[in-house]
Amino acid sequence: MSTLGTIIVLAFIIVVALLGYFFNKTMPTDLKVAKPMYKTLVLYFSPADEVSDLAHEVHQAVGGDIIELKGNPAYTGHDKTRAFKEWITGATPEQITPIPDLANYDTIFIGYPIWFGTAPMVIKDLLKKNGFAGKDIVPFAMETAISGKRTRSIRLLRTHAPRAKVLPRLLLHKGQDNQVRIAAYLKETGLK
Repeated sequence: MSTLGTIIVLAFIIVVALLGYFFNKTMPTDLKVAKPMYKTLVLYFSPADEVSDLAHEVHQAVGGDIIELKGNPAYTGHDKTRAFKEWITGATPEQITPIPDLANYDTIFIGYPIWFGTAPMVIKDLLKKNGFAGKDIVPFAMETAISGKRTRSIRLLRTHAPRAKVLPRLLLHKGQDNQVRIAAYLKETGLK
């Protein structure tokens, strides 16, 4: 192959790679809210009791109500096999926790561990069953041993709550001072 041919092939590969990179990035529907939080609800899924601590840190910072989500059949920790099977097949376990009337809230925080780059499928069931239209959704997540790339959880929320405003994800870490991170996030997004 000639030098010109090699340059053309390399340029083509670079353009395709750049297009793939930019078109696979998931952006939230908005980076800021129009008004600060008024009525908040913190929903969280914590099968290994790790997200629970983070949810309570978020709740401490934002107030409102807090509810732990449960799936059916019940989850036991970070079940890698089950999480992988749900991720590959799209199987959606039922979210069985009673959810209050969401008309009473304008900002809803949804917490979950990241499994195989996305939220657990029980979050998908939550979004499909409940009307999140017109709500500000704040996803907060924790990386786990099975997180992988963590870009698809925002896409899952946007897909299954299309009429909600999904803000950027707040990534929290167990055992760290998350209060500073939470306060900065609330300020950046206009929630406080």
